[in-house]
Amino acid sequence: GALAAAAWTGFYPAFFGPIWLGWQWQRGSKHALQFSAAIAAISVVMIAWVLIGSRPAPGLSLVSTIVRDTFGHHTDLAGYGSSPFGLWGQATGITAIFGTPLIGQSTFTAPFFLLFTAFLAWAGWLARTASLPGLALLTAAAGIGATVWKVHATATYMTWFYPFLLLGFLGTP
Repeated sequence: GALAAAAWTGFYPAFFGPIWLGWQWQRGSKHALQFSAAIAAISVVMIAWVLIGSRPAPGLSLVSTIVRDTFGHHTDLAGYGSSPFGLWGQATGITAIFGTPLIGQSTFTAPFFLLFTAFLAWAGWLARTASLPGLALLTAAAGIGATVWKVHATATYMTWFYPFLLLGFLGTP
């Protein structure tokens, strides 16, 4: 439940979901189902809260406003999604291709994000047999991948993966 609440308030932890679900699966399908049910329950509450507390922008529906102000805000290259100080804002040549959207203006269609999504699926598969330090390292890898996809000059998101690196490297199996 805490993972869902964190993801709904700051999208970044959502990338940990596939890995933690894979790890829950090793404990049995009952645990994976309980994990998924907790995510769903918190998500319903958060969606209701957002819908009740939001108002549509002029010319947009309520849902369109919410999508524009959340996903669009973070991924649209015409807005917050473009950081001239980050990796993709300074990329040139072949590197720039990985950060350039294939469709529209959303970085959700950039080659790096598509590769990152494939990595998350693979990491979720690996987590099914991971130890606790292994789970921490896979979680850190997801955090590092999300940071590379959505780089900001302040390294704000380092606080999301650094503790998992420490747990993974210093933990005992």
